[in-house]
Amino acid sequence: MKKTFYIVAFKLLLTALAFYLISKRITINPFSYFTKESIHYFFYALLITPGLILVQALRWKRIASIFDIKFSYRHCLISVWAGHFINNVLPTATAGDLLRSFSIKRAQQANKWSWLGAFLAEKYSAATSALMIACLVVMITPAGNFLPKLLVIFICALLVSLLVLPLLITNLFANAAITQSSRIVSTIYRLNKHLSHALLKKEGRLAFIDSTLVNLAMCFIFYTIAIGVGAPITLTHSLLVVPLFTILAALPISYAGWGVRELSCVELLQFCGVSADKAIVVSILYGLVLLLSCLPGLLAVYPFINKHKLVQSQVR
Repeated sequence: MKKTFYIVAFKLLLTALAFYLISKRITINPFSYFTKESIHYFFYALLITPGLILVQALRWKRIASIFDIKFSYRHCLISVWAGHFINNVLPTATAGDLLRSFSIKRAQQANKWSWLGAFLAEKYSAATSALMIACLVVMITPAGNFLPKLLVIFICALLVSLLVLPLLITNLFANAAITQSSRIVSTIYRLNKHLSHALLKKEGRLAFIDSTLVNLAMCFIFYTIAIGVGAPITLTHSLLVVPLFTILAALPISYAGWGVRELSCVELLQFCGVSADKAIVVSILYGLVLLLSCLPGLLAVYPFINKHKLVQSQVR
């Protein structure tokens, strides 16, 4: 309990520090950007979010099927919406996703490590699709000219590494004698094999398409909010910065991603000539949209945690 308290306290401190650093960059009152028009666009963006949940539920259904676990779409929708709610109220931005993945252990078809494989495969699919969008923007649009060359190289190299390394390591350690030689090697092989499933299996590739649609929708939500605020942020800018700060916000270093998302958004948009004042307003409103969109998930929490409804595996 004491360790948990220290972790939560550390994340709250880091979140507060991030907002403190942001406040030093602001020169005018951010509330001056809140107008009737910005509120209208805020609700337009909010109307898009149910579509995100629907696509994420379909992605989860496909991720589970990679490990030969068949869920009903209704079960996936309940699990994803409940997980989305938990992500936004607990200190770790992926807490709900972890609980949702761990619930797989109750499925009749699941083996010991299926839950971890599903969690990694889903996060891998989301991260690689986000980096792919950012890399394409960097390579084919002028937006890439605003970023430091070293950052561009790092983004592209990270994408290539995520695509190549799981396949390379899986093939390298495919020999049974090698994987049984040590527990560490066996674990590395197993984890990379789970990631390679997201690339090689049909359902994994379809889940990757779902992840791409989710990331594109998140970019459009950000862009819609920017229009309402009157920030000079184009759709191209949104396609560049949203995937990157989404990955950073998912790191378990702040409270539900707050602070890290806003600070990274401000830093990335400054390369595109967007003032810190408008960048922070758009990023905070974006975070509020995600927070409000999770509230219906409160209704899904009970059936999610109820042992009779937690996993309703349907063998077909």
